[in-house]
Amino acid sequence: MTTEDQLIELVYGDTDSLYMSYEGLINTIEGVENMTLREKVEIIVRINQEFLNQHNKEFMEEYYAPRHSRDMVQEFELETVCKSGVWLNVKKRYAQVLAWQDGKYFDEDDMPVKAKGLEIVKSSYPSLGRKILKELMNHLINSEHTNGALCVHEMNIIAQQRKREWDAADIELICPTTSVNYYMKYIEDDTNPLGPVARKKAPFQVKGLAMYNCLRQGYNLPGDPLYGGKMRYYAIKGSNPKNVQFFCFQAGSYPKWAPQYAPIDRSVMYQRCVLDPINRVLEACGMPLLSLTGFIQPNLFG
Repeated sequence: MTTEDQLIELVYGDTDSLYMSYEGLINTIEGVENMTLREKVEIIVRINQEFLNQHNKEFMEEYYAPRHSRDMVQEFELETVCKSGVWLNVKKRYAQVLAWQDGKYFDEDDMPVKAKGLEIVKSSYPSLGRKILKELMNHLINSEHTNGALCVHEMNIIAQQRKREWDAADIELICPTTSVNYYMKYIEDDTNPLGPVARKKAPFQVKGLAMYNCLRQGYNLPGDPLYGGKMRYYAIKGSNPKNVQFFCFQAGSYPKWAPQYAPIDRSVMYQRCVLDPINRVLEACGMPLLSLTGFIQPNLFG
């Protein structure tokens, strides 16, 4: 049987899980064009519960029994049925719209998004960044457009609108969180207001905290010296694009002097926290990428 003849297609496989598309099989049913999504999902669930579960068990028993490994028989379980989704070619990085999970059906207008390994679920990412990424991801995987360029055009409109919200947001909502360790190992001098003297391969967040100490000490600004712990960080406006300087501060304790001495570059942070993550997904899908300017580079060879 050729790939074109297969009614069920493997979408993505991991160590202990498989994601299969039933679209080819469902489309063979007479009257499928008049079926609701709920009816299609019910068919998939019944196929698994009333046939595949028992068939898989029998198959595994036949495989293991001659090898005297009865205790190693594996059972296959249907965990979710998705309306749509995106799976990157990287282990455990995906987002999917759930139509059914563990026996529960979801209404079509209120289907949750399950994501793993992507920035929209990482607690270290800024809350507003996660909110915007979730909106963009929802639009991508729920889009009815078969033309990827049209889908990205609509996502671009959303991204440009949210950029205005980003530019006006409180700084605590747009700065990621990071841990700073081994400060003394990497920083040789943190008293020059022009910037720290750091050893080779010093992590960016260590240099970012050293920048805080340099400005505070160099200009005799208020605040206590900081040498580690959980910090928020951002790119400093006007720094070299090829060697971006960062500034770290304690969550909830953004220095009043920081906007003057270490102003945030909100555009750089929007690129890093919103556009870069969603563009990695778009690139994996072979779709045009979003940009700060709103200009979308068309794929001339697609």
